[in-house]
Amino acid sequence: MIAHIMVAVAILSSFRIDAGAYAGAYRVAPGGAINWYFATTALLRVRRLPLSQTRAYLDAYLTHLDARLSIADALPNADGTFTPLAADSDDAYAATILSLAARYRAESGDDGWWHDHVDTLAAMAYAKLLTQFKPNGLIRASGTNTTGYLMDNVEDYAGLDAFAGALRETQNSQAEYFSSFVAPLGAAISRLFDARAGAFRWSDSDPIGPLSAYPACTAQIFPELNRVASGSIAVDTRERLAARRTAERCHISPARWPHEALLYALYVSGLRDPTRGELHALHVVRLVHWEGADIMTASLLDALSTQVHGPATERRVATHAFVFSV
Repeated sequence: MIAHIMVAVAILSSFRIDAGAYAGAYRVAPGGAINWYFATTALLRVRRLPLSQTRAYLDAYLTHLDARLSIADALPNADGTFTPLAADSDDAYAATILSLAARYRAESGDDGWWHDHVDTLAAMAYAKLLTQFKPNGLIRASGTNTTGYLMDNVEDYAGLDAFAGALRETQNSQAEYFSSFVAPLGAAISRLFDARAGAFRWSDSDPIGPLSAYPACTAQIFPELNRVASGSIAVDTRERLAARRTAERCHISPARWPHEALLYALYVSGLRDPTRGELHALHVVRLVHWEGADIMTASLLDALSTQVHGPATERRVATHAFVFSV
């Protein structure tokens, strides 16, 4: 465990801001912008959280919430200052930070931090998720973008589920209230599945369209990666299998779509019986020499380096040495 934490510290250190108003935050790339969503999801993917750095990041995030409990990204200026930039969604930012806060509490045992901040987290969850449900059961992206995006809503599901679980574990009276929204959201996500196309729609306002790597192809693997439950095991099994076959036809190029290719490889590495096409996608990713990686690429590589030797694929990829140069 200590070795995994040290790996995470090393992977993320070049992206970390150590001083100034944004101390504790992470840039997307060394010297680059602060994008809270990318940083949060990067932390969620590493094998073991670097605990002190994660706490500092969570503190930085909560410090920069505005009066509406929204947060702005930040672009660096030549003089070392930052210019705020509106985030592209409220729901996914809030949901992923809920997931990270719950995971930090679970891995650190830092119930003191949790109790100090749980009311702010609950208020944010209420403002950015619970009050933003649409009549179709999905959560709108923001006050100015009323679309219900599949991938956002999958992250909303995961964040609410993780937050409710942490509330239960700490015997917080709000646990059942937040938990009551999880199952209906899972059912609403399932309704984005188009049986005729054998694929999930990537939003409630767009057709599936061409199978581009993002968003159409990546949307197919999100429900499985985040263990979304519709309420029916039979329905989930049928939808996930069809979506898996659709994703396999995408042939995502690591050169053009590095994040999507790595995420698909991570998805394939968890499959019980990968096909030749799926194993080929893993092989293609393995051959890439990853240099100058951004924070998302680096964290996905860390996650994949654990998964590729797991029980799901070890019999069929044992001859491949998955070594990545970042």
